Amino acid sequence: YYQRPFGFRRLAKDLDQILGPDGSQNMVFVSEHFNTADELAFYENAPDRTLCMSPDPNQFDFWNPPQKFIGKDAIYVATDKYPRDPRTYFPPGTFESITKLPSLRIYRNGRLARVFYIYRMKRFLKDPWPKKR
Repeated sequence: YYQRPFGFRRLAKDLDQILGPDGSQNMVFVSEHFNTADELAFYENAPDRTLCMSPDPNQFDFWNPPQKFIGKDAIYVATDKYPRDPRTYFPPGTFESITKLPSLRIYRNGRLARVFYIYRMKRFLKDPWPKKR
């Protein structure tokens, strides 16, 4: 069944506060699942700085080849629907370090409706799953 995406506008505002006035303008946004990456690209107004990093090819590999972000810092977002932890998902040596930030809980009508898991990833070192393009 289809569940309309929600909470991403609030996530974008919270990320702006976490990253500071100009921080989100230079940040790369990463998710493991394409639905989350799509929403990040839209609400962060960063289609040119968003990656969907997975072993399987996806549209983001063609729009934004991961190699173009080598050396950059990133924010990784997972949801309670797709709760992948990047500290165990990415092979060692993909990022210099990965730090979990406080989760963002979204409530609707007083009930917990969505959880965003947020991680700061320092210095992207290598594409963990190079693909033929």
